[in-house]
Amino acid sequence: MQERLKVSIPSIRRLTEFLKSKGFFVSSTGQENWLTPELHEQIRYIHGDNTVDLIRYFPDFVVYRNRNCFFVQAKATTPEYYDGKNFSIETACLTIDKKLASIGIRVLVIFENRPNEFYGAWANEIEPFFETDKTASYKGSKTPMSLVAKSSISELERILLGKAQDNLR
Repeated sequence: MQERLKVSIPSIRRLTEFLKSKGFFVSSTGQENWLTPELHEQIRYIHGDNTVDLIRYFPDFVVYRNRNCFFVQAKATTPEYYDGKNFSIETACLTIDKKLASIGIRVLVIFENRPNEFYGAWANEIEPFFETDKTASYKGSKTPMSLVAKSSISELERILLGKAQDNLR
């Protein structure tokens, strides 16, 4: 957990500053903000419960600019995977993001590949090509992971300023 936080906390700070530099207002959401450590410990190994999954995997930020509001799910890459061909995301997290998208709630999943190198895709557009087995043991979150080809995810700048802005309604 501590190793993950050493990567994720600085990554979230960099992403927040990046979004603010593009004129977005950013406000933190997610389990880190509303769960006590005791409650987190009680529910962290409950899987497949929609309420618990929503609490645990709720997006990290709400972002707003020019009448455009959406959530951001932030994911950081650890140094040993900078040169890898895939991003990883917890399968339950992506499932929640896609469920939110299916009811019209915009969720932009943003991956930081290296410090200040951001990529993103709308949750409803992400198609993982591999999901790990639920019975396997994993380092980190110890939950099943989905792999997404880095080549299938656009540079964040392009998403925020380019053609993909159609989703920002």
